[in-house]
Amino acid sequence: MIKLTNKQKILVIFAVVAIVLLIVVAAISLLSKDQAEEEIDTRGKVDISNITEYTEDKPQNTYWLNSVEEELLRLVRVNSGQPNLKASDITDAAVRKDSFNQTYNGTTDINAVDFIVDVPSMKQSYRAHYEWASKTLNEANSDPNRGMNMLKCPMSNQLKYGEFKCTDAVTTETGWPYYDDILEYMPYYSDSYYIYAGRATGSKPVVLVHIGAVATDTSLTKQYTDEALNQIKAWSKNPTDYDIKYEYDGVQ
Repeated sequence: MIKLTNKQKILVIFAVVAIVLLIVVAAISLLSKDQAEEEIDTRGKVDISNITEYTEDKPQNTYWLNSVEEELLRLVRVNSGQPNLKASDITDAAVRKDSFNQTYNGTTDINAVDFIVDVPSMKQSYRAHYEWASKTLNEANSDPNRGMNMLKCPMSNQLKYGEFKCTDAVTTETGWPYYDDILEYMPYYSDSYYIYAGRATGSKPVVLVHIGAVATDTSLTKQYTDEALNQIKAWSKNPTDYDIKYEYDGVQ
């Protein structure tokens, strides 16, 4: 059996400690790298694969296009129930054929882009819109990215993969549990009533109907109520699918 001197024992202990520290540092480094990659992916976006086919030779604004692609990732996660879905897992997002439209309004100096983006792997589609100004408001206080973007759920006649309980910024604002085409028609005004979205508190979307008559005038309120319900039916909607709440003139 080899006997070590005190000096040799100390050297061995230092060597063991050094090896352990190297292992710990390496493990921490790998963990930090994984976390950093995950954070980058969390802040990422879904690339719309064929968008350049449509924007080529046209005025472009990558800032607002990127914002649409970032919102697309967020909505796909929300509407698929997969909050940790990685951007790199979605590789098939594409502009739907014949849906792209780009315009320029010389009076307002606004470029506007509209299209439907399909994500076949997730069986989801969305209406994309973004716009920007070609010129700055003024040279002293300029903002090269002046504009806006919006990504909305598809209307029923735009569904490609069947229905899905879609939510977007509009449903979030109204508190509706999911998107419904009726939101496209509201608010709606007439001389005798107006219809608008109410904030949902239960499982049914809330539709508010303001009747242009006092509640005590039963004859007139019935007439206006029937007109409002008929208008909802004219939108190919069944009034019983909604929690309809009535308001009347003179009642706050």
